[in-house]
Amino acid sequence: MPSSVDEQPPSRPPRPRPQPPTRRRAAAARSSRAAASREAPPRRRQRPPAPPSRRPPVDHEGEGEGPARQPRSQAKLVVLLSVLTVLVISLAGFGMSLASRSSDDAPAPADPDTPVPVTRFEDPETGASLEYPRSWRRVEVPNATYRLVLDGGNDLAMTLRVFPTEVPTTAENLANIKAVTDGIVTSNPTVQILKQQAITLNGMVGYYYFYTFNDNNGLQAVHAHYFLFQGHKMNMIVFQALADDFEKNAATFDRIAESFHSDPRVTIPPATTAPSTTTAPTTPGG
Repeated sequence: MPSSVDEQPPSRPPRPRPQPPTRRRAAAARSSRAAASREAPPRRRQRPPAPPSRRPPVDHEGEGEGPARQPRSQAKLVVLLSVLTVLVISLAGFGMSLASRSSDDAPAPADPDTPVPVTRFEDPETGASLEYPRSWRRVEVPNATYRLVLDGGNDLAMTLRVFPTEVPTTAENLANIKAVTDGIVTSNPTVQILKQQAITLNGMVGYYYFYTFNDNNGLQAVHAHYFLFQGHKMNMIVFQALADDFEKNAATFDRIAESFHSDPRVTIPPATTAPSTTTAPTTPGG
C-alpha cells in the first residue's frame, strides 16, 4: 500500500559547475615575471658581427687616411735591401778608387801612335846614329863590334854592330853578299826563317830577316834582323823579343830602325874577321 510519503527515486547530488580559472594564478605569474625583471636587466639583442674589411690597416697619425702600413716582416726586408744597396754602392766606389789608383801607379800600355820620349845615340867612330826609347837601358859590352846594346825590359833587346867590308856594297852587287848574311843568320841551328827580303832604308841597301830561335832557357824568341850597307860598312841591327811579345813591340822596333843613319864620310879600318853570331851577350840567346 502506498505510503504517506511520496516514494520517489533518490535524487543525485548536484554536479559542481566548472569554475573559471581564478585570476590569482595569473596575478602570481605576473608577479613572478616582475620579480625576475627586477633581478636581471633586460638582455639587448646583439647585432651580428660585421664582415672583415679587405683594406689593410690605415695609419691615422696624420690627418685623413695615410698610406697603407706595410707588414712588419716586409718593412724589415725593405730596410735590409736598402742597407745592402748602400753597401754595394760603397764597395763599388771603393773598387773604382782602387782601380783608378792602380791604373795611375801602373805604367800605361804603349800606344803605337803616341810619341814616346827618346834618346839619341851617335857613334863618331862609325858614323852610326839612331833614336831609341828613353826608358830603355844601355848596356856596356866588352866587344868593339857592339856599338850599342839596349835592354828594354821584359826580354826586349836591341844590338847595333858595325863591320867593315872589303868591297863597297851597292844595289848592283847586293846579291854577292847574300851568302854572308845567310850564314850569319843560320849560325844558330834552332833558327827558323819566316821571312827575308831585300830592302832600302834611308839610302842604304840591304836585307831583312824575320825568324824564330830557341834561347838558352828553351824559350822561343824572335829576331827582326837588318843588314844595311853603306860604302865599306855593314851595319847589323837586331831586335829581339819573346814570341808572344813581338807583335806589341813591332811599332817601336820600326821607329828605331827608321831613325837609323850611317854617315858616309866616316870610314872604318878593313875587316879582319866576319861576325860569327847574331845574338848580343845580354839577350836570352847570348
